[in-house]
Amino acid sequence: MRRAGVVLVVLGAVMLLPWLLAVPAGEGVQAAVSSPSPAATRPDGPAPTVAPGPRSSPAAPVVQAPPPAAPPAPARTAAPAPVTRPAPPLPPRLRPRPTRPAVDADLPDPDILHVGATWWAYATGSGFLHLQVLASPDLRSWTAPVDALPHLPAWASPGVAWGPAVVFMAGDFRLYYSARDAALGRECLSVAAAATPAGPFVDASATPLTCQSTSGGSIDPEPFLSSDGTPYLLWKSEDNALGSASRIGVQQLSPDGLSLVGPRPRLLTATGRWQSGVVEGPSMVAAGGRYYLFYGAGHWDTSGAAIGYAVCAGPLGPCVDATASRPWLASSPGVWGPSGPDVFTGPDGRDAIAFHAWDGPPGGPHSARALWVMPLTFLNGVPVIG
Repeated sequence: MRRAGVVLVVLGAVMLLPWLLAVPAGEGVQAAVSSPSPAATRPDGPAPTVAPGPRSSPAAPVVQAPPPAAPPAPARTAAPAPVTRPAPPLPPRLRPRPTRPAVDADLPDPDILHVGATWWAYATGSGFLHLQVLASPDLRSWTAPVDALPHLPAWASPGVAWGPAVVFMAGDFRLYYSARDAALGRECLSVAAAATPAGPFVDASATPLTCQSTSGGSIDPEPFLSSDGTPYLLWKSEDNALGSASRIGVQQLSPDGLSLVGPRPRLLTATGRWQSGVVEGPSMVAAGGRYYLFYGAGHWDTSGAAIGYAVCAGPLGPCVDATASRPWLASSPGVWGPSGPDVFTGPDGRDAIAFHAWDGPPGGPHSARALWVMPLTFLNGVPVIG
């Protein structure tokens, strides 16, 4: 039995030898007896065949992206230099305006007359002079004033006269002015005559030229010669003395300038708020086919006094107040309460305007109404200083 067992063992080894020789080298027994395939364990049968996909590189490690960089700051540059615009040129016709009065003395309600090589200025009385007159060769240097009207007519109350204006008519110089009628107690207009602009002027009238006693009186006469030589007289009615708004009227003069003829239309009434119920001191000039009526307005003894103008169809009107809402020339530093305008032809043959203005706050010590003379130009129908 022991020999038979040995024989059986040897026989089994011989039978297994060919199989062992067929096992690939390196895999050993373990490969031959590996665990069952996963397909045997799937409850739904063998796994489907999956075609191999494209080969890919191993996944790159995840790298945290840095935060986005801030946009680069703009390069700092020097601030651009401010653009300097040249001052606009003055219109070619404008002329520089003076910065000081022509006469720094009390010369209210001025009137300028040019005769030959001499300029004459007339003004309301001051001090002991009824009416003032002074002369200049150039509108800059002036003689001391003297009395243009040493004697008032018999009907006038003694004292100061107002608002003189001189024109050459009928071979003589005519001086129109206002004085107080002793019997009426109202301002009235009169006219005096002289052979020369220096005077002395003489008024031999027995009665005033006109008084308008029912309108509060008459003051501030101003003669005007039209282009055809017809003489007119403009003046202010003193309605404000009766509590009403004052007016400016006009009437034609006789050829000798000693009487008034024809209708007496009203040219202007004080209606603007800034006028304070007063329009006065008229002066008319023709320019560009129109007639311009300059006037003073407001209370004469305040810095609210100013100058306005109206545009008229002719010497007898009608007129439209172009400055009813605000003055044309008002107070400015050193020029308080301008008023009493007078338009005339200047040394260069062009228009100029004279007026008075307080040289200090009105009512203050040593204040007076100085004489100013400035160039006047009409641009597109609008008067401008310059």
